[in-house]
Amino acid sequence: MDDLINDLAEDVKENQSSRIIRERRSSLQTLSQGKILLFGGAGLLVLIVLVLLLFIGGNGDSKEDLSLIQTRLTLLEARIKNTEALGDRIQQIEEQQMGVRQSLLKADRSIRSLKGDLTQLTEAFENSRKKATALTPQAEVKQPAQKETISKPEKGYYLVSRGETLYRISKKYGIPVAKLRRLNNMDPSALIHPGQKLLIASDAAE
Repeated sequence: MDDLINDLAEDVKENQSSRIIRERRSSLQTLSQGKILLFGGAGLLVLIVLVLLLFIGGNGDSKEDLSLIQTRLTLLEARIKNTEALGDRIQQIEEQQMGVRQSLLKADRSIRSLKGDLTQLTEAFENSRKKATALTPQAEVKQPAQKETISKPEKGYYLVSRGETLYRISKKYGIPVAKLRRLNNMDPSALIHPGQKLLIASDAAE
């Protein structure tokens, strides 16, 4: 009788071990199917124990054998509960892994969106820079022409440009500031202004 019970216990242990390995490798759907098989196995185990109890009662065995069977049955039930708890824990871990995967997918989509925005900004900046480069040569060509027209002396006179001073004009033509003031009848406090004609050669006055 004890050998039969031990064989049954070993079979249950082997079934539980193989079921745990399958649950760790399977998805959530496989875990649900494993629970159904577990409950079916537990029901089958209870049915076998009931048959054994009837068999023992029919043969008039001692109460010690019945107590031993009940103890082993209690241990088997405890192991089944532990296995169920382990299955629930595995299911929770897989659900957490699914949540992490979804978060990674969202982060990947955000990074791709940022890359697209950065590419658009780079293209817009390059277009603006090309337009500015295309307009720059025209401005550079016009400025020297204006300077030549303004700064070119005509018959001993000089046309003052914006930002110029008597000191700069005197250095440009090698004439002292005092002489420039004297040639143009300017007081020491007098200021020049753009468009004003200054006499820069004494022979022009003559």
